[in-house]
Amino acid sequence: CSAAAALGEIGDKRALEPLIALAKEPDADVATAAAIGLGLLGDERCMGSLRALLKRRSVEMAETRLMAADALGRIVGGQEEGVYRSGSCPPTIIPALMAAARDPNQNVRERAYWALGQIKNKAVLSALVEGLKDDYFRARVTAVKGLLNQAPADAVEPLKMAMRDPDWVVFQAAAGVARQITGKDPRLALGRPVELPVAKTLP
Repeated sequence: CSAAAALGEIGDKRALEPLIALAKEPDADVATAAAIGLGLLGDERCMGSLRALLKRRSVEMAETRLMAADALGRIVGGQEEGVYRSGSCPPTIIPALMAAARDPNQNVRERAYWALGQIKNKAVLSALVEGLKDDYFRARVTAVKGLLNQAPADAVEPLKMAMRDPDWVVFQAAAGVARQITGKDPRLALGRPVELPVAKTLP
């Protein structure tokens, strides 16, 4: 397990089949290590195995699902966080990530929104908008940042919504995305002034 994960970390393609086999193991620690290795390997041929890991819904497998979502985000996003590409991926991956965005574990949801945010596709926009309503503020922040990779015209209304979030951290994230998209003062960039929220979380 550790040898295959190490091969994945250095990008050795010989690790692909062993890691795919390890991802089928019932042990949560082994499956999690396989997901991490596959994400580091970055080979699109493993996406089906990662999708299968997202379906392992037990409480014990929460970390496995989190790392599977993270790995998928790395693969469709080109390995580096914040480096977006066209986000083309098999049609089964987006629904799997959208399902993961409804996971009972808040950290899994956050990683699912991050992975969805790597994909420039109108199909993910509705999931990111739903993410703006998530109970977990970090999931909402991640959903906001995912809007940066969507068409600017499609991001306007969701950003207006996010800039009214009662959590200061979410507001700051939305303001930052609005500024990057428009190059203007974020409170004016979206067509009208937006009042600052009453902060629940101080920076």
